[in-house]
Amino acid sequence: MKNVLKQSGRAGGRALGNANVTGMRGVVDESVDVGLDEPHIIDGEELQQWFRDQGATEVTVVKRPALPQRNA
Repeated sequence: MKNVLKQSGRAGGRALGNANVTGMRGVVDESVDVGLDEPHIIDGEELQQWFRDQGATEVTVVKRPALPQRNA
């Protein structure tokens, strides 16, 4: 059985720097802290490449649509 990554929410508490994500699959739609000794928060294509480099080639990083701005 493969590991499945479900990632949604703020980067706080989403530290994966020391995690073994090899073989994981799923969708990530937020920034992730991949730092080892200090925070290193990444998203987008940089995060996609990080997952590839870690052996998690079936993880897809997507961007959430921007929320509409309210008129003040």
